[in-house]
Amino acid sequence: MTAHGTVPAGRDPEGTMTRTRRTVVTVLAATLATVLLVPPAAAGSPAPTTCTEEAAPSGTTVRGDLHVAPGCQVRHVWVRGDVHVDPRPADWEGPAEAILWDVRVDGDVHVGKDMTFSARSSRVDGSVHLDDAFRASVDGIVGGDVEGGTVRGGLSGQVAGSVDVQLPVRAVDDPDPGFSLRRAEVGGSVAVTGGTVLVANSWLHAGLAVTDAYGVLVAESRVDADVVVQDSRGAVHLGDLHEVFVEGPPDWLDDGQQEQSAYGGDLLVRRNAGAITVGHVDVAGDLACADNAVAPTVQGSAVVAGARTGQCAPAGGTPPPAPPTPAPVPDPYVCAGEPTPPTIVPGDLVVTGDCDVRGVRVLGDVHVRTTAFLSFGGRVAGDVHLGPGARVQALATTVGGGVHLDRVASLELTGTVGRSVRGTAAQVRLGQLDVAGAVNVAAPEGVAGTGLLISQTRAGGWVNVHGGTTHVADSELSRGLTSSWARAAHVCGTSVLADVTVQDAQGAVRVGGRPTADGCAGDGTPVGNAFAAGLLLDDNRSRPVVRSTTVGGDLACRLNAGRPTVGPDVTVGGARTGQCA
Repeated sequence: MTAHGTVPAGRDPEGTMTRTRRTVVTVLAATLATVLLVPPAAAGSPAPTTCTEEAAPSGTTVRGDLHVAPGCQVRHVWVRGDVHVDPRPADWEGPAEAILWDVRVDGDVHVGKDMTFSARSSRVDGSVHLDDAFRASVDGIVGGDVEGGTVRGGLSGQVAGSVDVQLPVRAVDDPDPGFSLRRAEVGGSVAVTGGTVLVANSWLHAGLAVTDAYGVLVAESRVDADVVVQDSRGAVHLGDLHEVFVEGPPDWLDDGQQEQSAYGGDLLVRRNAGAITVGHVDVAGDLACADNAVAPTVQGSAVVAGARTGQCAPAGGTPPPAPPTPAPVPDPYVCAGEPTPPTIVPGDLVVTGDCDVRGVRVLGDVHVRTTAFLSFGGRVAGDVHLGPGARVQALATTVGGGVHLDRVASLELTGTVGRSVRGTAAQVRLGQLDVAGAVNVAAPEGVAGTGLLISQTRAGGWVNVHGGTTHVADSELSRGLTSSWARAAHVCGTSVLADVTVQDAQGAVRVGGRPTADGCAGDGTPVGNAFAAGLLLDDNRSRPVVRSTTVGGDLACRLNAGRPTVGPDVTVGGARTGQCA
């Protein structure tokens, strides 16, 4: 038995973690495209659920499709099917709005005509389809594409696939139709037609094409392939924030510290009617300008590795390109407050104070050495190391490596972890999370209110919890679960493919119940557990209760303070031994 206060070894097949350094492109494809790991139950298709203003689900799991009517706000829900935001009814008065707060969707999201839709701190494993929505904003993680038509739209966070959005043609006196990418990372191509277009503090792993827009601003952003801007009727600013005529950037963007934008392909500017400015941009290919009403202004801050042709050709001819210089090894970026880190941190990020890291992409590791830290929509290629006393919220975050806990006060984590979550922490809340590896967490001795809550989560490795309280609700574990020396242990609505062990619990032990946002409830209709192997209840100080559970192996009970209560809705495929015989 593991000594109290230490991290349990468990039965983790992963072994010693090897520190790797992967490109963010590889991590994006691997972590977002892999939806762990346990297939859904082979039951028949459940009936769709309808969300109305009067009856909105909260803190639950919808095991089929969810239809969202105007006025509905869905909070902290896992939808195991698709979400359909129904079109605005003809007799609906006032704003027809539907909101997803902290929602995970296994399938696609379909937004109907004339609806105002927003997904905040949410994750969609499939695609987002817009059917002439009035307004659409997505702030979180999308595993597929974003496509369709809307009057106005905005994306923040991560999109693994492509973005293809059509907006109405904007008139000079109509400033409303527009589309923005702010602090976004997109794995596929981005194509926007119509409206006004703002791309700021973002990273596009493929190309960007803007057509038939009224105004265009692409500022402080990295595009790894070609950038094409054509047939715009208003001002075009590429890599530059000065003299912006389109709908202005937010206050946090224009910080007076202009960063160079990097374009990995060609920059093509053609058939535009308004003024064009190119500055603070590094173009790896050619800069080609043709058939614009006014010749573009190419500032001295623009660096072009290839040829400058057409209206952008230099007056004295094209100078020979400078020989490439080897890329330096980046120093860690230390953030202790102002200024905020750049959109892309090429090495490690060290946080020692208040630090605004919304949407920041870190190509190395993150080290948190402060007591309070908030991250939303960020991406870390390496590991995350959390120091003593840290109180961390990392929402809609993608970590390519693992998360290491060194006497952390609290951690709330949603999104994706490419390896394991390990270490010592007083409170850990893992919600709507995919963990490719193990969860191995110990609570410190003598600290009140400690524990681990796993809710609406998929884990690929063994889950080991030592001390505190253990709540595992509405989750899928591809290996086993071990809880030792817990003050209380509850497991409900969860499928586990290996053994489940609850031992030395000091308080209540309940296997089976109704999943909630904060664990398991003894009231209401329980949601069944499905354990593919055995269940062991060993040396617990209370009388365990087992209900609504299918055990594929043996049910073994020994040395508990009382004979466990095993309900009639418990099915055991193997033997019942000891106190459960």
